[in-house]
Amino acid sequence: MKFHLKNEAGIVLGMIVIDSSKETLMLGSFSPAPEFSAYASIFNEFEYAANNQLLSEIDRLEKCISRLSFYISGPLPQETKREIDDLQIIEGGISFHLKR
Repeated sequence: MKFHLKNEAGIVLGMIVIDSSKETLMLGSFSPAPEFSAYASIFNEFEYAANNQLLSEIDRLEKCISRLSFYISGPLPQETKREIDDLQIIEGGISFHLKR
């Protein structure tokens, strides 16, 4: 399945291809659009913190990412809006939970 990642203004930030899912957890690959560059630094910081087990920094960054109100639309070609939680983009991979 393919989805778009969007910011709260509805701007497409990239393409998501879901490789696997279990209940509300979705895992896949992420191909960023040029517009994603405005957010890349926070995800790079998160990746660094995760790789170095900086737990308090991970918590802070998770809250920052959550406040940005990202969502997905799809599965393509549909554009159904789906709210998400726990968004992580690391090394070209993406994971998140669908809100119920």
